[in-house]
Amino acid sequence: MVDISVSAETPRRSRALIEDLKSHVQRNFSREGTTGTLEVKRTSVESQDLGTTLTIVLAAPAVVVLANAVRDWIQLNSGVSLQINGVSLDNLNSEDVASVINAINQTSSSKELDD
Repeated sequence: MVDISVSAETPRRSRALIEDLKSHVQRNFSREGTTGTLEVKRTSVESQDLGTTLTIVLAAPAVVVLANAVRDWIQLNSGVSLQINGVSLDNLNSEDVASVINAINQTSSSKELDD
């Protein structure tokens, strides 16, 4: 399981970015024939945000497709800040793609081992 949160200047912008990321990941999964469950959730039950966390449940082979989808999305949304399973990555651009891929691989690998 991978949790990705987006931080933006307003909750509305965060919601728009997370919905855009979800759509981007879904398109990549469809194109690659990969399956996974994607769900937008509230960051906190007490919060009034409409949902700024994308939870993705996927099998190990889908991690590569997810990493590529997030990489492509960051290239379209330079300067975005993400949190991937608790790892904060701020002001991202195309040069930071390796950091994102490492965060996805590390956190998804450790979660798979825990399950």
